[in-house]
Amino acid sequence: MTLHSTTKSTTAISAVCAFVFCLFSFAYLYVYQADILSYIGYQLTREYYNDLVEALVYTGLLQLLQYRIAQRFPFGIRFHALTYVPSMLILFLLTEAWLWGGWLFPLAVAVVVMGLWLGGYYLQRDFISVKERMAFFLLSRSMWVNLLVLTLMMIVVATAGTDNAVLHYRLKAEAALLRGDTGEALEAGKKSMDTDASLTMLRAYALAKEGRLGDALFTYAVTGTGKDLLPSADARLLMLPQQEISRFVKTHRRAAADYRLCGCLMDGRLDDFARMLPAVYSASDSLPLHYREALTLYTHLRSHPSMVYHHAVMDEDYDNMKQLERNCHSATERHLKVMEQYGNTYWYYYNYVWRSRKSE
Repeated sequence: MTLHSTTKSTTAISAVCAFVFCLFSFAYLYVYQADILSYIGYQLTREYYNDLVEALVYTGLLQLLQYRIAQRFPFGIRFHALTYVPSMLILFLLTEAWLWGGWLFPLAVAVVVMGLWLGGYYLQRDFISVKERMAFFLLSRSMWVNLLVLTLMMIVVATAGTDNAVLHYRLKAEAALLRGDTGEALEAGKKSMDTDASLTMLRAYALAKEGRLGDALFTYAVTGTGKDLLPSADARLLMLPQQEISRFVKTHRRAAADYRLCGCLMDGRLDDFARMLPAVYSASDSLPLHYREALTLYTHLRSHPSMVYHHAVMDEDYDNMKQLERNCHSATERHLKVMEQYGNTYWYYYNYVWRSRKSE
């Protein structure tokens, strides 16, 4: 009877631990780390796979690994959860090792294998009383000890996993661009102020493909310089072919012009922008939104502008922004108020982003 109870408890504990691990692994990969999982799969095969399928496959393989580890290193009932250490480690390394370098994976595996060998040697006996073996498995101490150990490992993996929001935005945007979905690419991190030069480059590319670069670039958080609109030392691609953006710009005349004009705006070169614009656009109401904003700003900033631009609605909006600034009592209040009402304009970028970067 004791042997039967022990076998029943072992089976129950194994089943519960397997269910909890598979649930956590799938949620971690499919919900939290799907973008990085897609990147890893693309780097290995140069193909883009469905996130759901990848999460299910990796979870199945990790559970199979645990099963083989449990056969090779019998820890006993109370320490059964320790057989999930390699699977948890690989789950962590899947989303982290590529950031730290190739040396991390073999080193970590070697440490874990040594630890399992030593642990299996010292913990292979079951120090469990007859009373506990007779207990209903859900109420047994061994069940809760295993769930506690498994929970601690899940917490470590979840908290140590990549939480770089900008990296996730970049990967999501690139995956969407690989599928030709510029709309989804532009939704990645759209409401966030976190960005970098690479994400700005990807958004510029998606907008240019939609013909909206001059209308919407500064509705996003923008960083980097004009040269970073194309791949550079600071703006890099992770999945898209390195020449794709440059090839697109070279083969689309209007896009190439917009890239040059927006590059001038990103660098605060209003004089160069005003000089270049007439060769591409006529100064009319059909100008892209940010170009109208830039010309309005240029006209107000220069005593003798080479190009004078006036638009009733645009001039009124600009005057309202300046009045808002005058009504604020501190630089911090001014910044917050202008960002709240005009954060999606070139005026905000020029006065509060570019000038701040220039003064550093």
